[in-house]
Amino acid sequence: MKHLIIVLLLVILLNSYVTKKLNKNGQNTYNGKCKLKDIGHHILPDLQDYQFIENILPAIVFLMILFNKNNINLNELITVMIILVVVRMISIQLTVFPCPQNKYKKDHDMMFSGHTAVTTMMILYLIQIYPKYKIPLLCLALVEGTIMISTRSHYTVDVYIGYLITMLLYTNREKLDLKKIVSFK
Repeated sequence: MKHLIIVLLLVILLNSYVTKKLNKNGQNTYNGKCKLKDIGHHILPDLQDYQFIENILPAIVFLMILFNKNNINLNELITVMIILVVVRMISIQLTVFPCPQNKYKKDHDMMFSGHTAVTTMMILYLIQIYPKYKIPLLCLALVEGTIMISTRSHYTVDVYIGYLITMLLYTNREKLDLKKIVSFK
């Protein structure tokens, strides 16, 4: 399991480095003057000044995972998270949208929402332990997506695609031979 955690951290660091490097070189910026119209930005309140709330729910869900680590297949969860981060890293480099109307975010939008995807994936694993709380837990995933849109960190489509990719990966995780994907033997 230590190896998986190290790989996950390395993939996250690589993602951060590549994204910052491309932005710095101007290779991954949007030079257009238009902003995308977004229904979520139109309907939801503007919470740009409260961006710290983006990290509260993922932290709470992560703590719930840690407190239930004996009931969750952590190797599988970490492996799925590695795949999710790699898919997001590729997606970020392939898709350049103008930055949402966010006074704190200066680069470009990142397709798809990592906060939404990671939080939703952890929640799906918590549902395995607490099936009778499925609806409230899924509502937490929707709350995280709504927060990401309200803080103008992402467009609605970023959150939607984050949910879709997470659900596709989660529902197909048994078809993937995760032990072969990340094997250290």
